[in-house]
Amino acid sequence: MQQTFKVMILGGYGNFGQLIATALSQEENISVIIAGRNENKAKALANQLNCRYVKLDVHQDDLVQTFHAHSVQLVISTVGSFQNQSYDMAQAAINAGIHYIDLADSREFVENIVQFDSIAKEKNLFICSGASTVPSLNSAVVNHFLSEYSQLNNIDIALSASEKVPGISTLSAVLSYCGQKFTMWKNQQWQEVYGLQNLTHQKFYHLPNKRWVGNCSVPDLALFPMNYPTVQQVTFKAGVGISIVQISSWFVSWLKRYHLIKEPLKHVDLFYKTAQKFERFGDGLSGMQVKLKGIDHQQQPLTINWEIIGYDNEGPNIPCFASIILARKLANQTIIQSGAFSSMNLITLDEYLTEFNTINVKTFTDKD
Repeated sequence: MQQTFKVMILGGYGNFGQLIATALSQEENISVIIAGRNENKAKALANQLNCRYVKLDVHQDDLVQTFHAHSVQLVISTVGSFQNQSYDMAQAAINAGIHYIDLADSREFVENIVQFDSIAKEKNLFICSGASTVPSLNSAVVNHFLSEYSQLNNIDIALSASEKVPGISTLSAVLSYCGQKFTMWKNQQWQEVYGLQNLTHQKFYHLPNKRWVGNCSVPDLALFPMNYPTVQQVTFKAGVGISIVQISSWFVSWLKRYHLIKEPLKHVDLFYKTAQKFERFGDGLSGMQVKLKGIDHQQQPLTINWEIIGYDNEGPNIPCFASIILARKLANQTIIQSGAFSSMNLITLDEYLTEFNTINVKTFTDKD
């Protein structure tokens, strides 16, 4: 009888955790364990998916002991926000001698996971941070089209979510850099910008209307200039589909920038409930645009615009797919590298497109 690959999902009944658990529980060679503080929620989902569960507080319980007790081989952490979070869960996985994947979207968190590279290689472990749209899907898109350029100059990414308010963890991540200073790579140098500012009325080729987007601090901003050495500019802006919500966020960023509000993150519950009141005005559409500019092999300017459009509020599900794909690869022993790294360059666009057949999204490629 084939031995199953045991995967524990921390926060397994949350927005992302539930989607990941549902997908992985359908694999014959994967055994899923739902883990979280709320035993009733963990048990209910486990019964629904016919898998195991465990009550677990990642901030109080002995994670190493729990991993050993359940013979876990891979732990997937969906427990955010990752901004200012410690590496306790990754460290516990390493100490337990098991693989680790998280869905972090924190620039610093994902960038600095490499501090565990030596010990992960020594123990032959796969320690991966940022298994999400940023930077995994975005790097897959860039890599897919990279061969068409003799020199890639610009990578400009814009994301506009639907009206559906993301989970508290995702909203907390955004508020953590609202009005805060960080850097973007522009004109071949690091330039200071502020979170949620430089508001732009962005045209998406395959959305019916323009969307408001502002500066967001994501791992791509730090990782892409190193990974693509010819690029002169890497930008990332994001927003939500309801204009008044995005413009209100922009206004709050100015309050934070000029110290008229001390810490927007403290008001996350209020922002969450307020944004929910506007959901009924949305159209269910999300869009992400990856625009590449450079010189082709005939020394002519080349612009490639790649977009993914999510319908019926499916867009927010896209970040889950990186961890699902990587978990399957580990279970099937098709991942051979060990170490600690970001999710960049680990998944191809073709692998993503295969997975996207399961949700209501479409992708488009336009070339100029």
